[in-house]
Amino acid sequence: MTVIKAACVQITSAPDIAKNLEATAALIREAAQAGATFIATPENTCQMRFPTSAKLDSAPTQDNHPGVALFSDLAKELEVSILIGSLSIKRDDGKIANRSFLFSSDGSINATYD
Repeated sequence: MTVIKAACVQITSAPDIAKNLEATAALIREAAQAGATFIATPENTCQMRFPTSAKLDSAPTQDNHPGVALFSDLAKELEVSILIGSLSIKRDDGKIANRSFLFSSDGSINATYD
């Protein structure tokens, strides 16, 4: 039987994407140091903004989202799998996807879900 130690990290996202990502990364590091090999974050990990139009104006595309690169690098560095509950991703049609990402321990994206 394989035993997996999992961790769920919780943050209170605010409008500042960089600060939210920094706080989340610190909690992911803490969970990995405690032995977790599968770490999950909540929905809206990168930002909470109201009204929705403000979120739309600030949401990056997937290719430009700092969270995608950050969590990919962290998964690889820490050799853990990371499930990001969701990031706000601007789609090609101008709408926002509330996109979940599963990063493998080599940093690759194993799955996404909108």
